[in-house]
Amino acid sequence: MKAKKLTVNQAKNLVNDVKTIYRLSGFKAGKRANLQKAIKECRFDYIELGKGIDTSLSYSENVFDKEYQNEINARFTNDLSSCEICFEDFKCYLFQLYETKYLIVSGLGYCNVYRLIEKTESEKFEDQPAIVSNGDSKKAVLDYNDKKIELTYTLSDTKACKWDNKYPESHNHYIVKFKFGENSAKFDFFETGQTDKTEIDIFEMFYMFLSDCQVATNYYSFEDFQAEFGGTKENYNACKRALQKFCRVFDLSHIDLYNLANYMQEKYDF
Repeated sequence: MKAKKLTVNQAKNLVNDVKTIYRLSGFKAGKRANLQKAIKECRFDYIELGKGIDTSLSYSENVFDKEYQNEINARFTNDLSSCEICFEDFKCYLFQLYETKYLIVSGLGYCNVYRLIEKTESEKFEDQPAIVSNGDSKKAVLDYNDKKIELTYTLSDTKACKWDNKYPESHNHYIVKFKFGENSAKFDFFETGQTDKTEIDIFEMFYMFLSDCQVATNYYSFEDFQAEFGGTKENYNACKRALQKFCRVFDLSHIDLYNLANYMQEKYDF
């Protein structure tokens, strides 16, 4: 397993998702980074983690929290000192052992080796700009049985709410995209209230979509649907279209509609 040299943009994107770094070591490297020595440090740290030994807990002076990041550099600090990663001036390498990521930074004749502690999905979500204007969007990631379902909601307001005959224009219109692997689909969602939603709000949008899919599996005819809900043919067809979208994205992955909905209901108390 080798260290991968990162472009400037790759280094920026990687560090952008990092909240804390643990400095394993630093050594003189001359004009070229001693990657072999750096990787040796990473492997030793990873073995210690496998034994249940997290050396960052013993050497808190080597733990640095992100203070800021811009286009030029990222600065990490603790109570004793600070360190900077200059994207344009330093060479950055990523070395990864399963889920554990290490950043090797070479510059000014010196090489530093860091273990990366990334932001949680919730922290990444909170970092995104607020939804204010049409076209603004946010992404949330739903963890389900070690699988990740990407959800993106975009304020669109290009359609009126058909099911509110009295005040169709009073509902905000969102386009919600759900993606699993290489497959994705979209559905419309209408709601009043503030446009900037929480992560749980987005999960609930998806849960309500799953509820429509379940209606389509439970009621095979419009007559049965109408007897139960008193809805229109358009409502019935919308549920059928929702189920088709779900199947297109998840069927080949063997993700069960009811199991997924029950998981979300129990975890988030919908």
